[in-house]
Amino acid sequence: MRVRWTPVFEDEDGTLVSRTSDTQEEAEAAGRELHTEHVRFTKVIRYMSPFDIARRAEHLGMRAKVSAHSVDQPRWTGFINNWFTEGLTNGHVLSYGFATAPDGRSWFVSSQELPAGLDTLPRGTVISWSGSGDNSPGEKRPTAWTVRVEHLPDEAD
Repeated sequence: MRVRWTPVFEDEDGTLVSRTSDTQEEAEAAGRELHTEHVRFTKVIRYMSPFDIARRAEHLGMRAKVSAHSVDQPRWTGFINNWFTEGLTNGHVLSYGFATAPDGRSWFVSSQELPAGLDTLPRGTVISWSGSGDNSPGEKRPTAWTVRVEHLPDEAD
């Protein structure tokens, strides 16, 4: 398993990540270079591919148990495996996708649950989300809420 590093930034909308680097020092340099008054470089984290996340979760025996209404709700982590765009309505892109969690389950992801400014996510994007893990009545999959982008894939990923 190849170790990669990525700088983490914060802005008024939450946490953002950037492209991965081969060394921790390269990631720190990129973070300092991209730091602005609006987007603050906070730290460097080890990048984990969707495969690494699934393998690590399996190794730890992790199974998320969450309640949709819990104040201290744990977050699920996984990756986008498909994304579809239906068109524009009132100036907003109508799009949705499906994320795969480490346990192999597929989750429905609406563009309405993405961070401000995002309407779509490329395949392979690592995200985290809230959700009960239970299907809503009449739905085929559980729904992801309050989605955060943890890592956008590099072209080489």
